[in-house]
Amino acid sequence: MKQVAAVYALLLAVIVSSCVTEPYDFDPDPVDPVETNLRLKQRIVDYLDGDVVIETFNYEDTKLVSIKGSDNSLIIYKYDGNLLTQVTDESVSGDSQTTDLTYDDQQRLINYRMSNDDESLEYAFSYNTDGSINQTFYLGGKENYTGSPRETTLVMENDQIVKETKDDGQIITYKYDDQNSSYLGISNLKTINLISRDFNGYIDSAVNNLLTATITENGSDLVDEKYEYTYNEAGYPETATYYLEGELDSELEFIYESL
Repeated sequence: MKQVAAVYALLLAVIVSSCVTEPYDFDPDPVDPVETNLRLKQRIVDYLDGDVVIETFNYEDTKLVSIKGSDNSLIIYKYDGNLLTQVTDESVSGDSQTTDLTYDDQQRLINYRMSNDDESLEYAFSYNTDGSINQTFYLGGKENYTGSPRETTLVMENDQIVKETKDDGQIITYKYDDQNSSYLGISNLKTINLISRDFNGYIDSAVNNLLTATITENGSDLVDEKYEYTYNEAGYPETATYYLEGELDSELEFIYESL
């Protein structure tokens, strides 16, 4: 869970690309298009420095309620009925971070606010008829922000972000495989996927698995993140090798439970 410690420094993203864009159908129901009978139970992360962290995913029915790490880190997910309304991260340098989520009357995410003892970050969303999403970021919160609000346009496909276009001209594109995501069967997955771009890298896909995140800036492309997978017979990731800015970062192993 080392990457989560850098949460407030990461106003960047994690998620991937394709061609055809479909309207963003924001249904809060469980996402399980392949009707899987497997669900992620543990993710084992082996870092280059020799540290090994076992992350255990805990559920109530289809709701993810916590991710507990062997390094004593903990992320807790809370719900109001079927909607995810709060995420508490105890992993951020020993300082608890809370993310509160707000929805419109169509149960679409319209705001989330991340806060700890030191600062607040707030994101507001509006939805376009072409399926894209406008995101506005406020440093310090919407009521007391500092600097200028930052605008980003998000393009979704298969409930996953495939492109971000920022107001400074930077573009981030995300590419996925055509296999089953290790997170299939988790409810509110589209919401978790959406907030994970800036909240943490734990849930960075919905239907498929992230392959690359490429940053385009000033005419140059940089593959910022890259995953290489092996799969089990059911088409789910068994292992992954993770590269950050071209350098090997960690090896991952995925363990599933039968439903």
